[in-house]
Amino acid sequence: MKQILYLLICLSVLAWTAQGCSDDNKSETPPAPEEPAITFPTGSDTQPVFTTEGGTSTLTFTATEAWTASVGEADTRAIDWLTVSPTSGQAGTATLTITTEPNNTYDERNAAITLTSGGTRKTLTVTQKQRDALTVTSNKVELEATGGDFAIELQANVSVSYEIEESAKAWLTLTSDTRALTTTTLHFQAAANEDLQPRQGTITLNGGNGLTEDVTVYQLGSSPVLILTQDEYLVGSNGETIKVELKSNNTYQIEMPSVDWITEADTRALSTYTHYFTVAPNDTYDAREAVIRFVDEENGLKQTVSIQQMQRDAIVVAQSIYEIGAEGGALDFAVQANVDFTVSTDADWITQIETRGLTERVLHFDVAANESEEAREATIILSSESAGMEQMMKVYQAGKVNTPFLQLSPYEYTINAQGGTFEVSVQSNVEYQVTPEYDWVVEIAKEGTTHRFQVMPNDSYDPRYCPIRFSNEETGLIEYFRLMQEQIDVIFVEQESFEVSPKGATLSFPVWTNVNFDITINADWITQTNTRLVEETLQFSIKENPTETPREAIITLSHEDLVQNIKVTQAEASNTGGDIEDMPIQPW
Repeated sequence: MKQILYLLICLSVLAWTAQGCSDDNKSETPPAPEEPAITFPTGSDTQPVFTTEGGTSTLTFTATEAWTASVGEADTRAIDWLTVSPTSGQAGTATLTITTEPNNTYDERNAAITLTSGGTRKTLTVTQKQRDALTVTSNKVELEATGGDFAIELQANVSVSYEIEESAKAWLTLTSDTRALTTTTLHFQAAANEDLQPRQGTITLNGGNGLTEDVTVYQLGSSPVLILTQDEYLVGSNGETIKVELKSNNTYQIEMPSVDWITEADTRALSTYTHYFTVAPNDTYDAREAVIRFVDEENGLKQTVSIQQMQRDAIVVAQSIYEIGAEGGALDFAVQANVDFTVSTDADWITQIETRGLTERVLHFDVAANESEEAREATIILSSESAGMEQMMKVYQAGKVNTPFLQLSPYEYTINAQGGTFEVSVQSNVEYQVTPEYDWVVEIAKEGTTHRFQVMPNDSYDPRYCPIRFSNEETGLIEYFRLMQEQIDVIFVEQESFEVSPKGATLSFPVWTNVNFDITINADWITQTNTRLVEETLQFSIKENPTETPREAIITLSHEDLVQNIKVTQAEASNTGGDIEDMPIQPW
């Protein structure tokens, strides 16, 4: 017992001594160094999400040591749609810019950005939304009259809802849908069609963001049918393409009419029973009609489509200008028209004589006598507001013949050598004849009392004149119009180059011209000795050439745009052989 008590006392003393040593050692150990760290401000988005359009986002963080940033470090695939900047920095606070390119795929994509500082790593996950899409494998379903199940397979990366049009809800119902990762199959059931008529319904799939797809279900009737939705078409004269829709549950043939103005268009039909036909413009003045036949020989069924095309609207008169004597009288002219039209005139001295209404094709007018000696004119207008067309006729009436007169405006005209056209207006109260004296002037048009003439080019070097006579033989009235045409301007010399002696000489040469002209010389060793323009021969004095180098100069004769150059070449002094100062100049 005493031995046990002693042992306990010894153990207690030993434990107290060990505790004391441990406390002493602990107080002498230095503190451990601070761990590297990367921290983000409170509320920072370390898992950024970008839209499909891409863009830029920034993220601020603090690193206790130098740091680096990398994209997709743990991913072996190359990531080309995500970049960060900067990619490294020193200890402290930094801002990281994250940029993503547009996502044109139909899948969401992710990538990791790794921040490393010392032995510490932080991973940021970047997410970018996919491009939304909704497609169906077929926009058309065709069913027998017995009905049954059918499926619509669609591909989408968005939530999809469906809607059956109101008129088809009684016979189209959804039975189930099966969803895969990107593919959804919707199962529908069509009730039996007890009606003899085919029917159709539309199922609309909505994927949000404006994404929609329409699937049309066509179901045949319960017995052979061949039915047209429309059997008559009225087409304007400009032509158009018409759409013909049938309902049939059997094969049929199309029998085209034997006309060249209707053709079947090569256009993708909305269904097997939709056809397009092109009606060409109608350039005739009559309406026309043709019939297209749809024939089901097996079941003895036949349907026809009647196409009526309107005629080309027109108002046509035999002539558009009428000349009436001063005494006035009746004016009748025929009109060809296939539209109703109204008649109006811009002068009160012409009145229409009513006959049998608008159906009459011959119009009658009364033209009052012209009590004035001056001629006058008026316009008769035929117009159809419904057809948007108008036809005008000019009526010219001579003045009353009291004192016969004949006046021209103007009385004279000058035209250049190239020729052209000009006009002469005549005021007269008698009939008259127009006679140019020469054949290089021709009357080419007459409108009312205005005459237009054509003048041929003048190829000569002289001006020419042509009187034009306006005359009335009965009264002896004669007026002359005086036309003058300018000549072709010219400055001409026979020789354009001369060689002269180095001792100098007198240079003379003839000039043919029909215009005044100026003379210029580009060298001071040639002077003109006679400048009278009336002289046909020009003379120049050439000084001696004191140099051992040949020289040349240009004499220029000019008048406005006309230019004539004469080159003068003088030999050098060393080539002279004697005194030839006054030797005549020889051409070369």
